[in-house]
Amino acid sequence: MRYLGYIFLLLLSFNGYSQSSIIDDLRDQLKGPLSDSAQVMAKTQLARELIYIDNSEAYLLAQEAISLANEKGLELEGAYALRILGAVMREYGFYLKGSEILLDAKAIFEQYGDELGVANCYLSLANFYNYLSDHDLAVTTELKAIQIFEKLQASERLGVIYNNIGRSYNDLGKYDSAAFYTRASIAVNESLNNQPLLQSNYRNLGLIYIKTRKFDSAKESFDKVIKLHNELGNYSNKWAAAEAYLGLAKVYMQQNGSREQVESNINTARDLCVTHGYLDILKNVIQTSFEYNQSINNYENIDLLWKTYQNLTDSLLQVERENKRYIVDWYEERIQQESEIADFTLKLGRQKVQIVALIVLVLLIGISLALFVFTNRRVRKVNRLLSHQKKELEKLNQTKSKLFSIVAHDFISPLSNVYSFSRLLAEERQMDESDKKLIIKELNQSVESTISLTKNLLTWARNQLEGEVHNPIQVEVCKLLQTVLKSIQSQASAKQVKVEIQCPGELEIYADPAQLEVVFRNLISNAIKFSHPEQSINIQVTTAEGRVKILFEDKGIGMSDEVQSQLFQINEYSDVRGTAGEKGTGLGLIICREFVEKNNGDILVNSHEGKGTAIQLSFPSK
Repeated sequence: MRYLGYIFLLLLSFNGYSQSSIIDDLRDQLKGPLSDSAQVMAKTQLARELIYIDNSEAYLLAQEAISLANEKGLELEGAYALRILGAVMREYGFYLKGSEILLDAKAIFEQYGDELGVANCYLSLANFYNYLSDHDLAVTTELKAIQIFEKLQASERLGVIYNNIGRSYNDLGKYDSAAFYTRASIAVNESLNNQPLLQSNYRNLGLIYIKTRKFDSAKESFDKVIKLHNELGNYSNKWAAAEAYLGLAKVYMQQNGSREQVESNINTARDLCVTHGYLDILKNVIQTSFEYNQSINNYENIDLLWKTYQNLTDSLLQVERENKRYIVDWYEERIQQESEIADFTLKLGRQKVQIVALIVLVLLIGISLALFVFTNRRVRKVNRLLSHQKKELEKLNQTKSKLFSIVAHDFISPLSNVYSFSRLLAEERQMDESDKKLIIKELNQSVESTISLTKNLLTWARNQLEGEVHNPIQVEVCKLLQTVLKSIQSQASAKQVKVEIQCPGELEIYADPAQLEVVFRNLISNAIKFSHPEQSINIQVTTAEGRVKILFEDKGIGMSDEVQSQLFQINEYSDVRGTAGEKGTGLGLIICREFVEKNNGDILVNSHEGKGTAIQLSFPSK
């Protein structure tokens, strides 16, 4: 794809860097001179790195990238920014809008044939499914992404998707699969030094160990998350850190740790949730605190916990409102740029009628734009279909013209000879025996030429009209060659041409025997036709590199470079004569190539004028 190489370069250029280095490097890039395309991709990449570090900044960068892409007509780059915006929407709780954005991005990637973009959308969609507790669908979608990332060898993306699917399998209770993919992700991310993602890896591994009651291993994994959290500072994956502190509290509860150990970890997890707005984790923190105080019979603290939970919830809702304000502001700004809403907003508080009119206007604009986009897509689709049909009709028309051209000359001409010679015989004119033999010989050649041309013509026409049935089976090459040679031995005997077949053992290929027989017959017949009397033709069958190769070699008149360049083109008229005056059109070789390619083979011609011709067929071995 047009920008796929740039995207890979952008990803690979950060291999071996810490997350802080990646982010700092991207910020430095954006300060320097960049093309519009590079600027969109750099902002998109930076937004992606910041999703779990600073969601608000990630959102602002994504919408800046989308605005620039729309302004400059960079549809594919804009799709990458859309994908990140959809992921940010998920973090804000806009599940419906976020999934719609992701599906729009996926449609653009599919239109451009961008496999990396499609796989990234699968990754983000799976996160939505997990948030909605549909873990089976999440795993199915993540496996699709893994297949593409592994095909593209996108190691950085594999580090992410292995981590995600490990979490999905853990939620399904499939702990062996969860541990397998999590360790695979750790291996990738350690090689890339992706420390925030390593925090997620060890967090996931700790949660698996808790489910399987391996508490010492769980504590070791959570300690690694917190160690990285302290080292990374502002660039830490704080979501993973909050869950790690909560996980440590649960481990100490199971191992009868001290009250200070349990409560200090719960309180640290709570503070991270409040500071960064992690409402989902906060619910688990409060629930764990309830369970712990109940287990130590500290009922007085339970009432205090309930009040604390209410206050914290109010604080988090305020944080969410502040974060969502960015989204509302952006949409409002875009609407104001596309219409004159700014004039109306000054009067919204005074006139309710104007508010209603404004809403209706916005809806109409949205509907009109949607209809325009839908209609435009339909028109483009219809145009593509019409263009394809036009090409097919032109191809059929050309085929018809070629058929008529061949029939007009090479089909009617032999029949005219038959008619003329038969009249001479019918009129019983006086002629000596040698003249009669000459006429009979000419009649025989004309009939043979007509029959051969008719067979080739019908075979080629049926194949062009897509009516030729293709039934591949295992075919013994040597046996079929011998059968074909026997059927045209009379042609070789008439010119005293010797045909030898060298074929070691019972070699088989997977092909249509009827189509293969047509190919062999045409090639042997051509070799005889263009060989001088008493010359020999050698057919050699060999195997190499998993392929069966069949070489047809004669020492006849050969072909010039000009003839070879037009060998597989059906011209309006092509009069090709053999060494004994045998006629031909070149149609047989065209049929040969089409049938060889239909059976996954290759055909190679090497000819020198006056020295002979070698034609090699190559097919996959069985």
